[in-house]
Amino acid sequence: MYKSLLQPLLLYGINIWGQASKKVQEKLLLLQKRALRSIFFLNSTHSAVPLFTETEILPVTLLYFYSTAQLMYDVNHNFAPTNISNIFTQVKDIHNYDTRFSSSENYYIKYSRLNTQKNDAICLWNQIPAHIRNL
Repeated sequence: MYKSLLQPLLLYGINIWGQASKKVQEKLLLLQKRALRSIFFLNSTHSAVPLFTETEILPVTLLYFYSTAQLMYDVNHNFAPTNISNIFTQVKDIHNYDTRFSSSENYYIKYSRLNTQKNDAICLWNQIPAHIRNL
């Protein structure tokens, strides 16, 4: 029931609205917990953490990280459409120097003085160790 009715609504555009404010993400998480409790006919005082682990459903914040990591994997392996791939630039394309950062296939983070314009997808991808990225 959850995966057919609620999960598609959460997944739609999660790479975009997953960067929303903490307040919006908390509201979505509360709605997700309420939906899980109602599916299992539990009251509101019951913890939702065992429900997430039992059903193998990711909370909204982790769902965003998972979806973003999938997007960056597709970009890194040229599976993503070209208009999305062109947004990201690898460090090795910026300069010719062979550094640890460029040789590990990291992406260039464009400078921005505003936190809202920073790309979380690139930061997330660069933090994943190279041996895990290649799995």
